[in-house]
Amino acid sequence: MTSIGCAATFSPQAAARLGELDREEAQWQQRITAWRAQMAALGVGVTLNI
Repeated sequence: MTSIGCAATFSPQAAARLGELDREEAQWQQRITAWRAQMAALGVGVTLNI
């Protein structure tokens, strides 16, 4: 979910928090992607459904 389309319906504080959550989620997704790449490089089959 991105807060950009919803920001107009929330207070500035809520929109800022949603933006922060979006950034945090993107960071987690990057970490998961990097982890999956490392596991693949090691030849470990990983299924992680998020």
